[in-house]
Amino acid sequence: MKNIIIVLIIMSAFSCSHSKKDPKEHFGQMFNIKSQKLNVDTYKINSFGKIILFEEQQCIIKENYIGESLLDKIYYTKDSLFSFAQMGTGPDEYITLRLMQKKDQSSVNVLDIQKKQIITKDLTGHTSNTLNLKCMPLSIIQVQDKYIVSGLMDRNENDNKRYAILNNDGEYVKSFGDFPNDKNKTGIKSKVLAYQNYMVYNPILNRFATACTSGAIFELYQIDTTPYLIKSYHDIFPIYMDDSHPGYNSITHGKDNIIGYTDIYATHKYIYTLYSGKKLSEYSNGGMMNARLTNNIFVYNWEGECICRLVSDVELFNLCVTDNDKELIALGWENDFNLYSFDLSKIFDNKHTK
Repeated sequence: MKNIIIVLIIMSAFSCSHSKKDPKEHFGQMFNIKSQKLNVDTYKINSFGKIILFEEQQCIIKENYIGESLLDKIYYTKDSLFSFAQMGTGPDEYITLRLMQKKDQSSVNVLDIQKKQIITKDLTGHTSNTLNLKCMPLSIIQVQDKYIVSGLMDRNENDNKRYAILNNDGEYVKSFGDFPNDKNKTGIKSKVLAYQNYMVYNPILNRFATACTSGAIFELYQIDTTPYLIKSYHDIFPIYMDDSHPGYNSITHGKDNIIGYTDIYATHKYIYTLYSGKKLSEYSNGGMMNARLTNNIFVYNWEGECICRLVSDVELFNLCVTDNDKELIALGWENDFNLYSFDLSKIFDNKHTK
């Protein structure tokens, strides 16, 4: 595999008791889906990374973890790739960017972790808005006139909630939602690091869903003055212990820790998640890539019901789906990075999946 620099959380040989149920057991229906390679030369894609689809323009915006480009715009029908955000310290350059969500049909929200900013960029790469946050989130999404945060690091030590609300100015409002009852007695910041997740939002129902990167933890919330839990699946807890040192917070994962959900994407009807379920057996870049690769796509609806499990014929890193749920586009690996298309029209036209 290509030489990709990624951050690995140190693993150790400790183990502990933890809830364990294979999340595949929730899905009564399973469908095999066949890939079709899209017309993008593999040398132009040099890392995995979250992707956001813009159907009308036939392009995706993709995170990049290697090289001078932090975000790429890929026209998947034209074999064309452009840098969307450059690494650097100059004007309109960045050190660490993470895709948040599609802002509208022609722009995206991006989180600058280093500067604690939310940046809105249109599809030319032009920055149309910058919001300075008053706190440091690991994950954040915009929901109407406010923001939902997961992984709030600069918090009051007495705040033991999992999520938080920020107002439209990026200021802390309140915390809500309990961490899973994993019996781990480490401090709250260790839990924040252990339960890092991906988030998606449904603006029609005003709901958000999260999927944890370690273990198998899925949650669905209705947004209200104080958001409340609609559905949760706490099948496998992360295995972790505090490994903090003066000046920074850190955790160590146990050797039996499970790599959980590796990506999430949503339409107005469904929530699509990639789930690994593997252990990190080799502590290297290649080992992490192998642990993230998966054939399993879990599909939920916005009531939290388990609709079906899709099994792809190639292993995947990241995914996105058209608004009508008829096509899934994914980044996968088959001797190299590739973009694939999957036809879902017959699956979701089936009355049994509705």
